[in-house]
Amino acid sequence: VVGSDVDLDRLQQAGADYCDLISQFGRFAKPSVANVRECLQKISVSKKGLGVSSMLALLEGECAAGAHKPGGVLLDPSGAIGLLWVRRGLLFWAHVFEQQAKVMMRPMRGGGSSLKEQSLRAYEAVVKQFHGWVSARAFKVALGMTPSWDLVRERVGLGDSDDQLRDDLQGWAASMRRLAEVMRTMHEKLDLEDKRKSI
Repeated sequence: VVGSDVDLDRLQQAGADYCDLISQFGRFAKPSVANVRECLQKISVSKKGLGVSSMLALLEGECAAGAHKPGGVLLDPSGAIGLLWVRRGLLFWAHVFEQQAKVMMRPMRGGGSSLKEQSLRAYEAVVKQFHGWVSARAFKVALGMTPSWDLVRERVGLGDSDDQLRDDLQGWAASMRRLAEVMRTMHEKLDLEDKRKSI
């Protein structure tokens, strides 16, 4: 984030790193990672076509070219739709990470602390309202393959200690939320907040 804008080269590198990390979580993360990679490709194509390096310049360039319709109806594929879904993906994982960090501070009684349950709550809070039938079904299938946090931690080598992992999760979530807020502000300012459902 640079002030109220986002450097697209850094966003794309961070997005690639994010995909590499999340893909290690297991098969359940594959649809999410594939979606983010597809969105990063849309951003890359638009960025190159417009010859820009910032998110604001990309969005303004697409608007000036008449790519999008009033009321947040975005052309797909476009950089704007790619950025919108990258943001939603970031917020989904921020929500998951925040829940696990809270669990690690004081274990919940009566359940609610599994990665599967956290993912479902994050989905319902962040993404569900934008998913059509096909996307919702794909999420349910992926959710059924969700491993435990212990298995994810073992696969990925997350945190040398519980305290370190909790701090990492809190830091990642806070960074994701800051970035997502800057991105949301730009989308809303330019009437690019597409609220339609996917397929």
